[in-house]
Amino acid sequence: MSELNAQIGQLLKDLREERGWSLRELGLVVGMNKSYLGDNELGKRNPSINSLEKIVAGYDLTVKEFFAKIPD
Repeated sequence: MSELNAQIGQLLKDLREERGWSLRELGLVVGMNKSYLGDNELGKRNPSINSLEKIVAGYDLTVKEFFAKIPD
């Protein structure tokens, strides 16, 4: 797993936990399977830009805003 992939997964998890959501709840919000979402958080999958866009929209973020939250 690349460093960037790990950072993306951790940020996705942090955003979800900040809202107190389970993977199931996030899945309902964004219309995706909780297993897929969990695999992204663990870095087991690389989300496509389209999928990432849907996921971060569930947090009221754009992809640009999401990537701005990843530390240098």
